[in-house]
Amino acid sequence: MTRKISIILLTFLSVILCLWIWSAAAPKKAIILGGSTSVNPFMQKLTKEYYNKSEKVDFVYNSTGSQAGVGGVEKDMYTAGFISKDINDKTLTKGNNFLQICENSNECDFNPEVIKEIEKGEKDNSYIALEFAIDAIGVIYNPPTYWNQKIELKENKEITLNDLMNFDFKKEDEADKELLKKAYSGNYSWEELATELVNSHQWENNKDAYNEIINLINGQSKTKLITFTREDGSGTRSAFSDLTKIKDMSSSNVVNSNGSMIENMSKSPSLGYVSNGFLGQLSQSGIVKLAGFNGYKLPIGIDNDNPLEWSDQDKEWKSWESSSSESVINGLITDEFIKTVYDFKRPFIAIFNSYNKKLDQLIELFNFVNSNDSNEVFKSEGLVKNMKYKSLGGTSND
Repeated sequence: MTRKISIILLTFLSVILCLWIWSAAAPKKAIILGGSTSVNPFMQKLTKEYYNKSEKVDFVYNSTGSQAGVGGVEKDMYTAGFISKDINDKTLTKGNNFLQICENSNECDFNPEVIKEIEKGEKDNSYIALEFAIDAIGVIYNPPTYWNQKIELKENKEITLNDLMNFDFKKEDEADKELLKKAYSGNYSWEELATELVNSHQWENNKDAYNEIINLINGQSKTKLITFTREDGSGTRSAFSDLTKIKDMSSSNVVNSNGSMIENMSKSPSLGYVSNGFLGQLSQSGIVKLAGFNGYKLPIGIDNDNPLEWSDQDKEWKSWESSSSESVINGLITDEFIKTVYDFKRPFIAIFNSYNKKLDQLIELFNFVNSNDSNEVFKSEGLVKNMKYKSLGGTSND
């Protein structure tokens, strides 16, 4: 019995030793990246694709959050840190600063030679921010069942409360801009939201439909609107907060990923937000639905390249028409839509230091990102490629 136990212990210790040796050796061979959990799915696919198409250069991405990504670069733990929000004068720790790469501008197109040729100062002042993608954010919700009830309009058309679900931050009326903030106040009901949405539209030609919708709402018991948000440090949460000016989300349920947001919201009526890449999990007939933002909607479902635009005259969502024949021919309608029309979006940015010993390998990775070889990875994650250096116009963090 004693010998059997000894063999088991010896085997166990051998396994632990092997794992320790592998863990110690992996960082020396691999190039370690880390940061935003939103960037993680893209980076996992990208680094795998790059490994297969390059000289087997191994990049490892640690999904630790945007703040941890920046900290990892500053402490030389990561060759590059990734954030899912724009840079500002508080992105880096006090005393560290971004290089002013672009002449007379805060952004300029990616050129790998610029990094190699730029005159470097002290290491503390040699951080570089490279935007590589635009990620749109969608406000999603699981409505009460009566929101699905169809109301007849003129000309044999029908409408539901879901059709009216749009948050407009461009209207001059402050009540429209405050609607989403009210939803996240913790003291708001589905019925109050529904009433304000109905009253934000014109009904001169459909007064009977208006009265029927109001009666439908008034016939419901008051139901508290439950909201979800992301954890502190999440780039998605930071971007959502910056775009909507909603700072206090203390009454909301907290989840730690986009996938978890959708999963939890599917269980009961609620409201939240996710990255565009996760809207493929939704469908037109699904429980969790997508709200409009400033009168526009992102495509949902798999392989759907059909952004929508609200017509208040017809009281319906219609296909958004691209003005670029090139976008139509190349299947880039959604990319054009997100770049030029849709406002609820945030950048994915890589932060690194020009003094990093593995800078050459990192630049080669960025060259791959900028090439057509990475296009399918961008498409699969619902991201728009946008390679630009970013700076703060000489703003110092001292």
